[in-house]
Amino acid sequence: IILALLGTIWGYFQEYIGFLPFEQNWIMESPQRFALLFQAGTFRKFSFFSDPLVYGILLAITATLCFVLASGPFSRAKKILLLLSGFFMMNGMLFSGTRAAFILPVVGLVFYGILTFKKQVIFSLIAAGIFLAVIINIPTSNPNIVRLQTAFKPTEDASYQVRMKNQAFIRPFILSHPLGGGLGSVGEWGKKFSPWSPLANFPPDSGFVRIAVEGGWLGLLIYSLLLFTVFYIGIKNYLILKNPKLKVVSLGMLIVLFSLTVANYPQEAIGQYPINLLFFVAIAVLNVSVNFDKNIKDK
Repeated sequence: IILALLGTIWGYFQEYIGFLPFEQNWIMESPQRFALLFQAGTFRKFSFFSDPLVYGILLAITATLCFVLASGPFSRAKKILLLLSGFFMMNGMLFSGTRAAFILPVVGLVFYGILTFKKQVIFSLIAAGIFLAVIINIPTSNPNIVRLQTAFKPTEDASYQVRMKNQAFIRPFILSHPLGGGLGSVGEWGKKFSPWSPLANFPPDSGFVRIAVEGGWLGLLIYSLLLFTVFYIGIKNYLILKNPKLKVVSLGMLIVLFSLTVANYPQEAIGQYPINLLFFVAIAVLNVSVNFDKNIKDK
């Protein structure tokens, strides 16, 4: 949370004051980088992270985590601080222009409603859904809001259409190669290690697509089974926890994992640093939560 807050502060600096000279030089030295960052008449912000994707997804995940923790048995001051931090990050997330990040708070909070299944939560989600529907359809000239709106209208998003065409193109290869083309055979890694391969010029644009192409449909199946096992054990442990604070932390970790899993379809989210650290920490917390709960009860 502290890392995300610091990143948000610097994102606000870039949005309202501008890039520092060395940041501006870094953007301008590469035409490809400039084209990636300058869209719809404005620069996508990346704070001190490697790119807007990492910045946007990290803030989206952490903001959702703050909202979940705010529902826990903590003091009023901590709850207010968590809520303010969450809204602060949500607004900073818009500066990234990362469409995949925009849907993650919605996905995470819906999953939260499913796991808790409380009337108050359901009604709050319905109210939030109505508000979101208004935001999505309201006319605006704000480039950040416009990009947010297109995230929920994929048929109007040119980049989404390109991804769908790429996936349709590579599908026959995946089906006919159960073990795939090998690790590092697509995208930038493919251009570096096997530039002679036809796969080197294929942009996966998705963590799951990359796994399917490099590891084949068999590799994707194994990966999916591993994720299923993580969620099965995580949800099972969450349901049997007794300590209320530990329970809400485990709930937050489940939502982090679910949101990252969803984000890994439109983007290569899980493999990005420091998002991958958050992913593995969440798995570890869910795995040992029962032991912590037993130790607390014994004391």
